[in-house]
Amino acid sequence: MKAIPVSKRAVRRYLLDKQLLLEPIPSVQDFGGDEQERVMEVIRQLECVQIDPVSAVRPNQHLVLAARLPGYQPGVMNELLRERKVFEYFANAACVIPMADYPIFEPTRAGMRERTAASIEALRPVVDQVLGKLRAEDLCPPKHSNRKSGCTAIGTMTGPKQRRPLTRSIC
Repeated sequence: MKAIPVSKRAVRRYLLDKQLLLEPIPSVQDFGGDEQERVMEVIRQLECVQIDPVSAVRPNQHLVLAARLPGYQPGVMNELLRERKVFEYFANAACVIPMADYPIFEPTRAGMRERTAASIEALRPVVDQVLGKLRAEDLCPPKHSNRKSGCTAIGTMTGPKQRRPLTRSIC
């Protein structure tokens, strides 16, 4: 294959354009007033947006979108996650990716499940012990005790026994 000569300037311009940093992104009015769709279009074009929880100003995903979308509000990303239009995944780094791309990562997820199955199963006695203790101390509300584990949500932070936020992540 014969190499095609390209100037450094042309390469820089191409990369800036591909990263949506040359031309202004259409306004929210151009998307029928739908800010979510405007943010989704940027995420689709970028293919993913890296998440960085360390934030001197704001988390990286919000800075990336704000640099490309004047008036971007971080709450839009939360709405997209809540409505499952995007998902968080570790694709070389932690990223927000359009939900339409979720099936692409199934081979990776299957491989991870296969590689970690024995280690996770080895932890089963610990999980059972913790859940048993939570049930024994009435830290799992009865209305949320219908799954196999017997404990699925924390309920309220008031009442005869205070439920701890940690319970939410294990139940």
